[in-house]
Amino acid sequence: MRPAAAVPSARTESHDENSYSDPGSHHRTRPPPFNRAQAPEGGKPLTPEQELKALDLSWHQAVAARDVEALGRLLADDYDLNLDGVRALTKEQEVEAVRASDALFAFGAFKLGEVTVRIEGERAAVSGILTTRPDVGDKNSRRRYFYTRTFVSRDGRRQVLTSRLVLLYANAL
Repeated sequence: MRPAAAVPSARTESHDENSYSDPGSHHRTRPPPFNRAQAPEGGKPLTPEQELKALDLSWHQAVAARDVEALGRLLADDYDLNLDGVRALTKEQEVEAVRASDALFAFGAFKLGEVTVRIEGERAAVSGILTTRPDVGDKNSRRRYFYTRTFVSRDGRRQVLTSRLVLLYANAL
């Protein structure tokens, strides 16, 4: 990770899509190491934008795989999640909800789209569209959310401070 002085005051980068297959699949991939996204083997070091996208993807992968230990390492102790301004969860509540397969977090397959990164000093925001497929029930149903995740740099690593999800309704004007 670069020191704060090396990071411009604000920058934005876009990314098209990342996806992760159902955790029960034999093609399951493990989330990348947390809080220090790794450069591809033999490749150049990751840019701050690439590192943040990798950490953001790690949150989605940890939830899909129900990896509560990895999720707990990624979330700051003072983390909070806000869903549509109706439901709010602390770090402990989110970790328990993932462990218990709460309906909000009970998805196996997901797709990310329109992912952007904005860095301002020691804070960064990653936003995008999250499309999920439920683990149980109608496998053809999909939920789509606009999300923003705020990362902070603390003690030499990045952690998620806040997550905001807004459900996108089909046929909305």
